[in-house]
Amino acid sequence: MASCTSGAARAGGYHHGHGRSTPVRVTAPQLPPDPDPLAGYFGVRLRTGPAGSITFAAADAARPFLTENEPMWRFFAPELRRRLADLHAAATAADRVRAALLETLPAGDHAMTTVARHLATSTWPATTCPTAP
Repeated sequence: MASCTSGAARAGGYHHGHGRSTPVRVTAPQLPPDPDPLAGYFGVRLRTGPAGSITFAAADAARPFLTENEPMWRFFAPELRRRLADLHAAATAADRVRAALLETLPAGDHAMTTVARHLATSTWPATTCPTAP
């Protein structure tokens, strides 16, 4: 399962290109006096928890967002950049290629040149072979 903190709820709906993703759990440190409107919005009963969180099924969390949502991006971008920097520092070349493919495949672009550009590397010698003298 994938979770995000309560600020995501303020960032807008949870719509993917293939329909609405419904959380499997929504928690808050304190429930509002009438939680029914929020339960109707999220599609699940709100629960009390140590922190505000929204948990999606792993399959929903793995699906790409196909629309732009600037408030959602502002919410997630700092943590995403931090995690990507950590991953990049410790990742093997295979890990980096795998991550690049995971980002480019949903858009239908899996060309070697696209992945190389994403990794800021050259495709040589894979795409060209120098002629032997």
